[in-house]
Amino acid sequence: MKHLPTLALAALLGAASTPLAAQSLDERVGRLEQRLNSSVLIDMAQEMQRLRQEVQTLRGDKEVLERELEELRAQQRALYDDVDGRLRTLESATPAQAPGSDQPALRLGQPQDEEASADESATGTEARDASAPLDTSLRNTAASDPEQAYRAAYRLLVDGRHAEAGEAFAAFIEAQPEHQLTPNAYYWLGESWYVVREFAKALPQFQAVPAQFPDSNKTPDAMLKIAYIHYEQGEQAKSRQQLESLIARFPDSAAAALGRQRLERMR
Repeated sequence: MKHLPTLALAALLGAASTPLAAQSLDERVGRLEQRLNSSVLIDMAQEMQRLRQEVQTLRGDKEVLERELEELRAQQRALYDDVDGRLRTLESATPAQAPGSDQPALRLGQPQDEEASADESATGTEARDASAPLDTSLRNTAASDPEQAYRAAYRLLVDGRHAEAGEAFAAFIEAQPEHQLTPNAYYWLGESWYVVREFAKALPQFQAVPAQFPDSNKTPDAMLKIAYIHYEQGEQAKSRQQLESLIARFPDSAAAALGRQRLERMR
């Protein structure tokens, strides 16, 4: 009986220590969770920062690539403008005689004056029939490699192979109606008819350039050819009106200079 108070006190102390131990464990777990959460947040913040840096780097690379692409496009446009410019410089010179031809080749792009005879075109240089079906291979080439197709058509025209050039340019237009070279293709398709004096067939091709591509660098040249065709067809008033419109819209162009010369001759 003497030990009962001692045992009771020990029991009370044990009961009191159990909640304290449990509380201490909860606190430690809570502190560990806080540390863990803090570590996860830090890792997430670092990962987000790394991703932001990668995005900024990719944006910078994208801007560089876009600038390089635009420079390449500008170089390409300049190349084809130069090619067309070179061809215009040849308009006043007679090309070499075409193989198999008994007569000199026509001056490519040279306006046919009213004194020119209808039989001036060389044998074998007739433009193709506008209603004839296009060669499937030409359409396929124009669809898969438009720049190559354009260069090939252009070379045919320079070589005096007007019928083949006309087919090639028509195939290009059909396959690439929105390409940046399409207005040029319309112009040279008209030229393939013009040089063999098929003015009725050449006219709508030239008219398509200012109508569909008013800002094209071929628009002044096309307007000049439209005026020439009206003149050849005996439509003096239409020819004069077209020349005056050309000069008003593009006063500093080479086509306008030729237009002024023609107006002087028409007076």
